[in-house]
Amino acid sequence: FWREVVCSVYVPMNAEPLQRREFHARMDVRAARGRVYSAVDAGPQRVSRDAAQIARDEARDIYTFMVQRSGTCGVEQAGANALLLPGDMLLFDNSQPYRLLFDQPFQQTVIQAPRACFGTMSRDLERQLAQRLPPTGGFGRLLQGFVKSLDDALPDTDDGEAVVLVDELFHLLAAHSAATRVANDGGAAAQDGDELLGLDLGV
Repeated sequence: FWREVVCSVYVPMNAEPLQRREFHARMDVRAARGRVYSAVDAGPQRVSRDAAQIARDEARDIYTFMVQRSGTCGVEQAGANALLLPGDMLLFDNSQPYRLLFDQPFQQTVIQAPRACFGTMSRDLERQLAQRLPPTGGFGRLLQGFVKSLDDALPDTDDGEAVVLVDELFHLLAAHSAATRVANDGGAAAQDGDELLGLDLGV
């Protein structure tokens, strides 16, 4: 029953409890126009989405953003591995296979939005996949605060407002990725310029 609930709210996937005795699971959901904001409280389990499930589910090309509230979550996707501790955040893409391991009872906030909503920003979101985002530093604290504000605000918003607020979270992720890319590219360009200048001076 839990697997069916997970598949109906998110996307088709496998969910296998690590202990069948006394297994518990609860999910509170707010859904609006393809966006999902949910709070999960569940027992230890393995979760995965494979290539066959993806091939049968082309219409549900969705980004998922997780905030680990308690317990841990091991994540594997696109050759990347991460271990989420309480407070950590992570983005992954449901159009690529993934595996999640919850080896103890856990709580998570899970936020989803269709990839098609973000156009060219998807290129910047792709650079964030399966990368652990700790709740430290300016950007990490901002994301934590934004998700907390979503949690407080969504019960009092209509669907149109909920869509705008959820999408803004992914806009922030894309903007941060783009800014990081530009900074890295600029650093490389500056270094190349220094090397060229050094050669000129040496002639």
